[in-house]
Amino acid sequence: MPVYLTFVLIFAIVVSVDVAEATSTSFTVHGGEDVVKTIKLAVEDHVSIKFTVVGQTNHAITFYMVYPNGSIRDFGNVGSFSYSFV
Repeated sequence: MPVYLTFVLIFAIVVSVDVAEATSTSFTVHGGEDVVKTIKLAVEDHVSIKFTVVGQTNHAITFYMVYPNGSIRDFGNVGSFSYSFV
C-alpha cells in the first residue's frame, strides 16, 4: 500500500473517533436520611447507576427515580442496584 494511502487511512480513522466524557460521584446516606441527587443530562447521554448498600443492620434502601415528565419508577427496597439508560 502506498504511503499516502496509509496516511489518508490513519487520518480518516482519527477524524471519525468521538470524544467521550464521564462523570462519577460517590456519597454517603446515613440511616433515616433522605437524599436527592439530580442528574442533568444532554440528548443521547448514556447513564449507568450502580450502588451497594452497606450498613450494620438493614442493608437496603428505598430507591426510586423521577423522570423529567414527572413519572416515577419505584425500585422498592434494594441492597444492590444496577441500571443503565440512554
